Amino acid sequence: MLPAIALVGRPNVGKSTLFNVLTGTRDAIVADVPGLTRDRQYGYGRVGPMPYVVIDTGGLVENPTGIEAQMREQTEIAVGEADRVVFLCDARCRPYSAGPLCGARAETLRKARDAGPQ
Repeated sequence: MLPAIALVGRPNVGKSTLFNVLTGTRDAIVADVPGLTRDRQYGYGRVGPMPYVVIDTGGLVENPTGIEAQMREQTEIAVGEADRVVFLCDARCRPYSAGPLCGARAETLRKARDAGPQ
């Protein structure tokens, strides 16, 4: 089985752009519109002789409702499937701070990791 890498972060931080770079494709739609990616999207890449699977996810938001709650579920599934998680952030999310946004995201990732694949 190929190693899987999940791309996780809040909406519009560049997950789909990184997905396209890692897969060498333009399969993920990229636009300056938050929430464009909603379901998990899988692609294949290779570094030298090492192939891998990349999983693009929708964004994680605080207090998700409606479609955002479903996007969060899809992200948690991807984290559970992944061998590694790349947590992308921008200047609005300070990953090493104790702020509620990053703390909640980190807790979500821990729970999904511990739960494993659904």
